[in-house]
Amino acid sequence: MSRLVALALVVLSLIPLAGCWSRRETESLAVITAIGIDTAFQGEKKVYRVTKVVLAPKPGGGGPGGGGGRQGGGAKREYSVLTTEGPTIEEACRRLAVRLSRITFLDQIRVVLFGEEMSKEGVSEALDFLTRYQDIRLRTTVMVTRGQAETMLRSNPEFESEISREIKGFVDNAAETTAKIAESNLEEFTERVITPGEDAFAPVLERVPLKKKSSVMAESGETFLVKGMAMFSSDKLAGWLNEREVRGIWLAMGKAKQGDLSVEVNGNTVSYVFSKPKEKLRVRIDDEQNVTAMLNVRVSGGVAESQSQAVNTQEGLANVEKAVNAELEGVIRSALEKSKAAGSDIMGVGRLVEREDKALWNQIRAQWPQRYRQVEFEVKVESKVERIGLKNKPVQGKLLK
Repeated sequence: MSRLVALALVVLSLIPLAGCWSRRETESLAVITAIGIDTAFQGEKKVYRVTKVVLAPKPGGGGPGGGGGRQGGGAKREYSVLTTEGPTIEEACRRLAVRLSRITFLDQIRVVLFGEEMSKEGVSEALDFLTRYQDIRLRTTVMVTRGQAETMLRSNPEFESEISREIKGFVDNAAETTAKIAESNLEEFTERVITPGEDAFAPVLERVPLKKKSSVMAESGETFLVKGMAMFSSDKLAGWLNEREVRGIWLAMGKAKQGDLSVEVNGNTVSYVFSKPKEKLRVRIDDEQNVTAMLNVRVSGGVAESQSQAVNTQEGLANVEKAVNAELEGVIRSALEKSKAAGSDIMGVGRLVEREDKALWNQIRAQWPQRYRQVEFEVKVESKVERIGLKNKPVQGKLLK
C-alpha cells in the first residue's frame, strides 16, 4: 500500500511540469507571410536581397495588427515590409533579426516570390535554402515577378488588408474559376527543376497603376495582377506565356478545372464555358530518332452567351464545336511553340521519351533542351456542347427577324 501511495505522490508531483517545452507565446512572434528574393550588387559584388512581409500579433485575441479595423473608410494596414541584404540568402535573413524585437515565425508563409533578374540567373540556391527549412511548407505558392520582388511586395493590396492574403487569394480563386492562371507550389516547382525531362513553371505577378482609390484600401499608388506564366529551362527563367496561352497549356496539361473562351461563329460571338477537360500525351520515335508528341484534348461544356447565333439545331451546335476546336488547337500550338523556342519542356515530353526508349534517352539527355526545340507536336481538340441554357433561341428585339 505504501508503494502505491509513493507512486501516486510522484505522479502528482510531475503534473505541474507537463506542457509544451518548445511553446512560444504569440506576442513574442513576428509572423512572416510572404518572402521575396532578388539579386543586387554592392559595388561589383553580387548579393541577395530578401524582402519579408511581417505581421506582429497582439495579445488578447485581436489578431495581427490589432484586428485590422477600418480607419477613414479604408482597411488598417496589418503588416510591415522589411528588406535585408547578404552574400547568401541565409545571412540576409539572419540580418533581419537585428531589426526585429520578436522571433521570426516562418510556418505561415503563403507565397514565395522570385524576382525577374534572380530567376534569369538561376533559382537553385533559393530553392536549396527554402526546402531545407522545416518550417516552410512545401505547398507554399511559388511565383515569379516582372521586375523586383521587393517592389511587388511594397505594392498596395486593393481588397485585403494584408498583401500575401490577397496574392494567394487571387491565385486560388482564379485556379478554381478560370484556366488563365497557372498554379505551382514549392514542392512541384523544385521537383521539376531537379528532374531531367521536364521543366518548371510559375504564375507571374505584374505591377499595375491603381487608377483610383479602392473602396477597401484608402491608399493610392500601384497594385498588382496575376498574369501569365513564367517558363524555366533547368533552373533559369527562359520565357513567358500570356493569359491566352496559359489557358491553352493548362488544358494541354489536363490541369484546368473550368474556364471560358469566346469564338466567332457566322459573324457572331459565342461564349463557351468548359469544365473537367481530359488530355492524353504520347510520343512517337521514328527510325531516325525524331520525336513527335501527339496531344489529344477533350472538353465538354455549355453555351453561356450566343448573341444572334442559333444553337438550337444540330448544325448550330456543330458550328460552335468546330469554332471551339479551331480556337483551342491554335492557342495550344502557340503556347507549345513558345515553350520550344525557350527550350522549356513544361509538358514533360522528355520523361515520355525516357519511358518509350531508355537507351535513346541516355544518349540525348544532356542535350535535351536543344533536342526539345526540334520536337514536332500534333494537336487535336475535340469539344462537345452539352448545355445551351434554359432558352434554346437567342433573345432578339421585336423588330428583328
